[in-house]
Parts: sequence; structure tokens; C-alpha cells
Amino acid sequence: MAAIEELSGSGADSYIKHKGAGVKAFRSRTNPRTEHRVDLARAMDGKITAFADGVVPSLDWETVKDKFQPRSVKGGKGKTCPNAQLEGEMCIPLVEAFTSCMKDTFICENTSRHPDHGNDLTVYEKERCPDRLYPSDASTSDFNVKIKDSKDPNAFVDKVEDDKACIEYGEVKEAKKTADQIFSYAILQLARQYRTHLFSIYIHGGSAQLFRFDRAGVIVTKVFDYTSAPHLAQFLWRYTHATAAARGHDTTVTRYPTHYKGEVVERARKHLGLKNKVDPPYKFAVWEDDDKDGKPRYYYGGKPSFNGAHCITGRSTRAIPVWDDEGSMARQVSRSGDVRPESDSQYHSTLTQDHSTSKDFRLHMHYRLVMKEVCKGIFTTFTDTKQLITVLRDALIAHQDAYEKAKILHRDVSVGNILITEDGRGLLADWEFSRPLSEMPSRQTERIGTWQFISAALLSTDRPPHKLEDDLESFHHVFSWTALRHILNSLDPNALAEYLHFTYDYVAVPPNNEDGGPVQVNGGPFKESSMVSHRLSRYDFRPSIIHDLIADFEVAFATRYSTKSVHDQEDLAELLSEYEATEKAGDVGRKIRLARLSSHILPLNVSNLQLG
Repeated sequence: MAAIEELSGSGADSYIKHKGAGVKAFRSRTNPRTEHRVDLARAMDGKITAFADGVVPSLDWETVKDKFQPRSVKGGKGKTCPNAQLEGEMCIPLVEAFTSCMKDTFICENTSRHPDHGNDLTVYEKERCPDRLYPSDASTSDFNVKIKDSKDPNAFVDKVEDDKACIEYGEVKEAKKTADQIFSYAILQLARQYRTHLFSIYIHGGSAQLFRFDRAGVIVTKVFDYTSAPHLAQFLWRYTHATAAARGHDTTVTRYPTHYKGEVVERARKHLGLKNKVDPPYKFAVWEDDDKDGKPRYYYGGKPSFNGAHCITGRSTRAIPVWDDEGSMARQVSRSGDVRPESDSQYHSTLTQDHSTSKDFRLHMHYRLVMKEVCKGIFTTFTDTKQLITVLRDALIAHQDAYEKAKILHRDVSVGNILITEDGRGLLADWEFSRPLSEMPSRQTERIGTWQFISAALLSTDRPPHKLEDDLESFHHVFSWTALRHILNSLDPNALAEYLHFTYDYVAVPPNNEDGGPVQVNGGPFKESSMVSHRLSRYDFRPSIIHDLIADFEVAFATRYSTKSVHDQEDLAELLSEYEATEKAGDVGRKIRLARLSSHILPLNVSNLQLG
């Protein structure tokens, strides 16, 4: 057994403006569906651009467009129903029109009566969905179609700025809601499939727009009249005659039907504990750049144990337990490399950034890591408090070794990045945002990390540079957040919910954004006040060692945000004396030393935390 971690790495640091999905992963409150759509819309602010040619995308069809002459659909206009009063009435003729344009290996389903999924039309390749259980299945669909009546406001509008075409949200609330729906369908599809990119169609009465999503953002065409222009018919023809890779499928991953009975796959099922009727098995191809023969190694896995694909853009990290049929994992600790198609030398990378000059669009490249350690879960899956503290200790030691020996700062300490191995030890993972200390930026232009666990200083409007103390404070937030949610404590349910929400989830969104740029949000005031006032220390936790550890963390980090400043060595000596006296109270210091936390947190770093 081994484990694969796959993500879309950015050529530069990824960052947080206001990303609903980034907050959502560890949010204490579950938003209603309508509020969640607002989060999705905010996550896509600044991530929408126009196709360079303004109509039909050509970049993904270069390898196939010369082989297939595009054709228009005779009578296509008559087969549509642009003036229908209800979207449902438009679906039946559109299914017929779509089918007449598509290759016969594809099928178009009317899924407008399945509100839980929300797509009006869903297109499938027949051989990719042999075990599909429902008309609308995001795990096997090729692309989705959203339909709105012409009387409804358009979700997107064409504009021209600086002599360049651009796409913006419609100005009314209902238009934004439709855009949110389109994005939410794309998120669901990207989360349940292995994709490099995907397409979708938006039909508004007699007009249409095409979308291309990848981990950098979304490209949108200009609005065109599909009843008189051949663009939609051409797209359907080209799409259904294109290769799987051109359509956006990750061809380095093979999804087997749930009923597949191959010998190797059956062995993989047994080793991975997959259920025949529920869990489809997958085969992953992984290359190692040092391999001279250029051949991949194959691993078999099931559904991810962790799926961070909660948004269209970003890293979208997934962790998948896998089985190696070659049985060589005992000698091979890891294999890693950028993911590339077997028949092409080009690596998987995003294209959206090439269609915009905005700095909001970042190149992302897909890569996989194969680790010998099979982790049973993230930090919150501990079995008892002894394991909880052991895992925290191990992660701190790893962080300390990286900082002191390798001169690297992790910069993304979170609940999801501290893993528990099968033998109950801790593993600090996801080092993509780490940086050598010699290359640390002098100022924080972009916020890095998981919102709930970012330090209060980094969430503030001041935007100081990311330092060691920020990572150390993140360990405090990870431990305290976990203790509040998973350890017996004296807070009543309402007080607990309020504390979790305001301390960890709180986001301050500026009321106005006059420059038209991306919304820059802030947070952290409740984190800061909680540490300065030692608020968590006032509550009881069982067992008491949890309370003692939290109290010790609060003492350490309160010094960072205290109004008392340190101007000379006498002030520093006084502060250290106060700190040491606090540490000696009870047996907190002894327990901390037993947990081996003091070397990187307490008290040697108090001066660093205070002086910066």
C-alpha cells in the first residue's frame, strides 16, 4: 500500500482573496445553498476572461480540427425553442438539436427535472458511463448545459475595456445567481472526476456562450445567436469528435466500471477494500523524471481519502490510498513528477492565464507525489488524546528540522496538512508553499494558507511578511480548533458555535471595491483578542493536559499581540521573567517538555516572537 497526493501546483504562490471553498473546507457553520452560491461567485471574482478570438476556442482543437470539417445543422434554428416560456420546454427540442450535431458515441440527456443536480442538459460519452445510476451524474458526465429563458437577465455581459473584449457578471441579482449555478456545476464535476479542464454551455433564449474551465479560471466566449450562426453546432461536432485529452479528461487516469473483473483490478479491490457496486477502481500513471525509459509506473486506487477540490481554481489537492502491483514500495520511498499524457510530451498545465494580462490568473501545473506512508486521515482523526499530542509533536519536529536544518519555512500549517500514519505518528505534508529562508519576500503581497489557521497578523490589513512566528501560531490554531470541535469542553453548544465562527471563520469584506479589482478581504481580530485575553484558558477541557497545552500556547502568542512593547534588554528580561513564571505554574512546563514542544515553540522563541 502507498498513497498518492495530487494537486495543481502554481508557478508562483497561490493566495487568498476571499475564496468560499478555502474557508468552507473547515468552516464551523454549514451555509444554506443560496449563501454557498455567493461564496462560489466570490471565489471566481477576477478569474473570468474572454477567448482571444471571442467566439469558438481553438487551442484545444489544434490536433483534430484539420481532420474534421465543421458542419452546420440543417434546420437547427427550427429545432430550438428560444422563445419558450419555461426552461424545461426548451430542453426537449434542444436535446434533438444537440443529438443531430454530435457523434453517435455520445448521448444528450434532459436532466432539468433533477433539481438536486441542477443541470438542464447533460452530455455523456457512452463508453465512459456504463454504470451510471442517475440521468445527472457528475462523476461520468462530459459537459453540462444551463438554460435560461430570454426574459431572464443574462448571467454574463460583453464589455470592451482598453480596446479589449472582456466578460463581466450581469448586474442584477438573478443574473449573478445563474452564474453561481454554472460555477457550482463545474465544481461538482471537477471534484468527482480527474480532469485537466472542462467545457460547458450557457443558453439564454436564442443566444449562447461557451465556457472552458481549468484550475486557473474560466474563459468565456462572447454572446452569439446560435439559431442563425453555426458556432454552437460546430462546437458540438468538434467536441464529440475530439480526443478525450482535448475534451479535458486526464488520460493518465483510467476509471474502471464497478463491475469490471480484470485480474489485477480484482487484486487491487481486495487490497484497497473497494466495494464492487459502490467504489469504481482507478489506475494512475506516474512518471519519474529520472527514468531513462520514459515509462510510467501504475498504481491502483479508489475514492480519495481527502478531496480538497472544493473550488474551480487553486491546487485542488486530493489524497488517494493506492496499491502497487509491482510490489516494490518497500524499497522505493517515493516517486514524483509532473503529470503528462502518455502519447504527448506536453505536461498538464492551465491555459486560462494565456488569455488575460491580469495578474489574478496563475499558471498551474498538475503533478502527483507517491508516498510510502499510507495515512489513515488528517489531524482530526486521532483515536485518543495521547495520539493527538504525539501527532502534533511529530509535526512540530518536522517543521523545526525543515526550518533549522534545511532552512525552509512551510507556510501552510493546517488541519488538512498534518496527517496521521497507520502506526499513529504525525506527518507534516503539503510543502508546495514552502520557501527557502533566503528567498522569503520582504512583504506579503499575497496571503498564503488555510483561512481558519492563518495567523491573526497575516489576516490583518497590515499584511506583514510571512515569518516563523506565523507558522508557529498556525500550530496553535490547529490544536485549539481541533480541541474545541473534538475534545470534551465546558462551552455550551451555542457559545462553542459562536466562538468557532468568529474566531476562525470570520471574514471582513470591504463594502466597496471602487477600483474594480479583486476583493481583498481581511480577518483575525477575534483570533488576536482571544490570545491576548487568554480566553480559551478560562474553559475546561478533559483531559486537563489539553487545557494546559492550550494555556501555554496562549501565553506564548499573547506576547506577540500585547500592547506592551519591548524597547530594551531590561524590558525583554522582565517579559521573559513573567513568561517563565507563568510557565512554572502547575506542571504545564513539565508536560510541555514531555511533549517535546518547547524546542521550537517555548520559551526559546519568545524573544523572536516579540521582536520579530
